[in-house]
Amino acid sequence: MGIDKPSAELVEAIESAVTWFDKVKITGIKVVERPDASKPNGRDKIVEPEPGAPPVWARFYEIGTIRPIFCGRDGVIKYSLAEIEHERRTGYAWYGTWPAKLLERDYPEWQKKNRRK
Repeated sequence: MGIDKPSAELVEAIESAVTWFDKVKITGIKVVERPDASKPNGRDKIVEPEPGAPPVWARFYEIGTIRPIFCGRDGVIKYSLAEIEHERRTGYAWYGTWPAKLLERDYPEWQKKNRRK
C-alpha cells in the first residue's frame, strides 16, 4: 500500500487481501496464558470463548478450507491449539491481532489516497 499511483492490478490485489482478512478473522475467542504448575514452564496457553473479544487471526490457514491449522514439531496438522504439544503451544504465537492496524487505520487511509475517479 506504499506504492504511489498503484496499477489496477495492485488495487485489486489489495482489495482482495482486505476481503480475505475480513473473511478469516476469528471472533468470540481469546487466547489466555494461565499459570499451571504441572507444566514444564509453569504455564499453559488455552483458547476460551469470549463474546465481544476483539478479532484475532490464526498464523496459518488450510488452503481450500481456510480453517486455522496448527502443527507441532512432527509436522502433523491439527485443528485445535489444545492438540499441539505444550512446548509448541506456549512457545509460538498461533493467534494474533496482526492485521488489525492494517484494517482499521492503514487501509482506510490508503482508500482515501487511491479513490478511483
